[in-house]
Amino acid sequence: MNLTIPNLLDHQIPRDDVASLITRLGCVRQEVYDCWTADRRNARTGKAIQRALDDALVLALVLQYLRRRSGSNISITPNSWAQQGSVSQMASLAASMAPQAQQILLDRAFANKCRWPEHARSLLFGDCLPAAFKSFVGNLPITILGDFHQMCLSRPLDSSRPGHERRQKGAHYTPASLVDYMVARSLDAISADGIEPHQRHILDPSCGCGAFLIAILRYLSKEARRLGAPHPSRRLYGSDIDSRAIDLARLSLGMAAWSLNVGCSPNPICWDRNLVERDFLARSTWESRKFDLIIGGPPFIRVEQLHDSDPRKVAAYRARYRAAQSGQFDLYMLFMEKAIGLLRPGGRLIISVSSSFLRSRSGATIRGLLAENCRVEEIIEFESSNIYPDASVQIAVLLIRKGEVGGRTRYGFVPDGRPIRQHLERLLRPSCKSLQGSEVLSVELPEDGRDGWSCRSPRDESFLRRMDAAGSPLGTLPVHVSLGMCTGADDIFILRAHRDANGETYLTTRSGGQIQLEEALLRPILRARHSRNGLPDTPYVCIFPYDSNGASLGEGSFRRRYPLGYQYLHAHRARLTSRRLCPGQPWFALRKVDVACHLARHKVVAPTTLGVRGFRLNTEGVLCHHSLLTIILSGTKVDPRYLVSVLNSSVLWRYISLRAPRMGAGRFAFRLGLASHIPIVLPQTASQRSLVKQIIKQVRQEAQPESTDRLVAELYGLPHSDP
Repeated sequence: MNLTIPNLLDHQIPRDDVASLITRLGCVRQEVYDCWTADRRNARTGKAIQRALDDALVLALVLQYLRRRSGSNISITPNSWAQQGSVSQMASLAASMAPQAQQILLDRAFANKCRWPEHARSLLFGDCLPAAFKSFVGNLPITILGDFHQMCLSRPLDSSRPGHERRQKGAHYTPASLVDYMVARSLDAISADGIEPHQRHILDPSCGCGAFLIAILRYLSKEARRLGAPHPSRRLYGSDIDSRAIDLARLSLGMAAWSLNVGCSPNPICWDRNLVERDFLARSTWESRKFDLIIGGPPFIRVEQLHDSDPRKVAAYRARYRAAQSGQFDLYMLFMEKAIGLLRPGGRLIISVSSSFLRSRSGATIRGLLAENCRVEEIIEFESSNIYPDASVQIAVLLIRKGEVGGRTRYGFVPDGRPIRQHLERLLRPSCKSLQGSEVLSVELPEDGRDGWSCRSPRDESFLRRMDAAGSPLGTLPVHVSLGMCTGADDIFILRAHRDANGETYLTTRSGGQIQLEEALLRPILRARHSRNGLPDTPYVCIFPYDSNGASLGEGSFRRRYPLGYQYLHAHRARLTSRRLCPGQPWFALRKVDVACHLARHKVVAPTTLGVRGFRLNTEGVLCHHSLLTIILSGTKVDPRYLVSVLNSSVLWRYISLRAPRMGAGRFAFRLGLASHIPIVLPQTASQRSLVKQIIKQVRQEAQPESTDRLVAELYGLPHSDP
C-alpha cells in the first residue's frame, strides 16, 4: 500500500488561489449578465442568457487549462473570437485555434444560439476575463469546471432564491484530499484481489463534474503503464441527475485523457455512453451491469426536503427500497442500498456519507442490510463538520466488501486540526495506530446493527459500563425531560425587545416591522444561543396567550384582555390555523401542549447541540425555546444545584461525548433519549451524602470546576485520572 496519497487532482495548487479565481469569474459573470439584460434588443429568458454566458466562461476555462498544460500560445482574447455572434460559433473558433480542443469540446454543451450584445461581448473578452486569469499565476486544476459549476448553482443569475437548485440536488462536491484518499484506498484494495486494471468496471453513481472518475483515470493510467496493460478508461462509468454537470464531466474527462495522451485519435473514448444523465435510484439505471468498485459521495437530501420538492419520489422510494420503508431516511442510505445490489461478489463500495447513520435510529435498516450482505472493512470518521467546505455535516468514509459477512473493522477517528491530507496519509499506512492521540481501532460491529455502531475502545466501553452501574437513569427520577416551547410559527410569536434612549421598550418582528403589544401578554423566552448563566439574558419575548397556571385563554377572553395581541395574531390566522395543532387547541395557541409544566421554577436547560459544561439553571417565568432541552424537577429528592454540577462535570461530559452523535469539534447532538439515560447517583451511603454536600458547597463558593470534577469522580467510584 502507498505511504502517501497520490496527487490526482492537482492538490498542490493553493485552494485560496482557486477560490479567488472563481470569485473573480463570478463577478465577471454578474457584470456581463447585467450588461446583457440591460440591452432590450437582446431581451431573452434569464435562463437562456445565463446558459450562454456560463458556456462562454467554461470555454475560457478550457482554453486556459489547455494553454497552461500544453505550453502553446493559445490566446483567450483573439479579435476574431470577440466578433463571434453566438456561443457555438466561439466554440468552433476555439477548436480551430487549438487542435487538441477538437476532441474534447462537446458541441452540444455550447449549442445555445443566443446572440451577444456588442457591449457585453467587449466587456467579457476585452477587459474583465483576461484580468481575472492574469491574477491567477498557477496551473488551473483539473477540477476547475466543477468548482465553477458549484458557484453557478449557488449563485443563479435569474433567481431570487440563491442556492435553491443546489440544495434541491444536494450538490456538495467532495474535497480533493478526500477524493485522492478514497481512490487510492479502494484501488489498492481491489488490486490485492488480482483483477487486472483494464478489467475493472468502476462506477460513480452521482458523479457531478467527474472528480472521482478523473482521479481514477489518472491512477489507473500510471498502473497500466507500469504493468504494460491496456488502458482501463473505457470501463469507467458515471451518472448524475444534473445534465449540466454531466456535460462538464465529459469535458473534464476529455481534458484529463488528453493530458495523459489516453483515448485520443484514432480511437477516442466516447464519454457520451459512459457518462449519462440519469437518476441512479431509478429502477432501470445500471440494472444490466455489475461493478468491481462503486465510489463517490452521494447527495445529502433528507426525506423532509424530498416531501417538499417531489412527494411522488418519496412514495416510489418507500415502495422500492428497504431503507426507506419506515421512518426517516436520507438519500445517501438508498444510494448505499442500491450500490450493494450492483456490486459483483467480492466487489467494493467506498462512499463518503453523513456519519449520523452509524448510531441513529433511522440508520438501523441500512446498518442491518450492510451487516447481512457485506463486511465493513474500514470506517473513517471526522471530527470537523467542515470537511466539505460548503456544507456543515459530519462525514464518515466507509469501505465495504460485498459477500464477506462479519470480520473486524478498522476504525479511525480524524481529529480537527492540521491539514486533513496529513491525517489521511497516515491512515494509508497499515501500521498506523493513532492520529494526534486518537487511537486507530480494530472493532467488531454488531451483527444486526440495531443498536448502532459505536466503534469504541475497550477502555471506553468499560467506563460506560461502570457509569451505568453507578447511577439511576435520569428519566426514572422525579423529573420531566423534554424539549422547550414549540410555537410552530416562530416568526409570528417570537419578537425582539429593544430599549430606546428614553428607556422605553418597543418590539420588532423578524422582518423588521415595529409593533406594540400588551406587556402582560409577553414572556421572556430563552434560546440556545442566549442561555449563558441560566439567567433571562435574552432580547426575545414570546406571545403567551395563557393564564398564570398555563391554561389556554378562551378566544373571547383573549380578545377582551389583549386587544392589540389578538388583532396582531388574527392578521396571521390563516397561517396559524394551518399548523399541526392538537384537538381542542385554539388557533392562537402554542404548539406545545404541556405549557403548565414549563412554568416550573426549577429547570435545568441545555442546548440540543451541546458543548462542554453547557448545562444551566433557568429561573421561574422564563420560557425555553425548543432549541433547548429542559429537565424540569419536581419535589425535593434531587437538588437542582447538585444536578447541574454533576451534568457539567468532566465525568458526565465524557459519558455524553461517548454516547452522543458529533456535531463538529467539541459539540454533540443532545437528544431526549440520551438525556433520559444519563446515570445520576442518588446518595445512599453516608460517604455519598457527604460528597453530595461538598459538591453543593462548591457551587455556593463558585469553586474551580476541577475540584468538583474530582468529587464527582469519587462519587461514581472512578479513579481521578479516568475522566
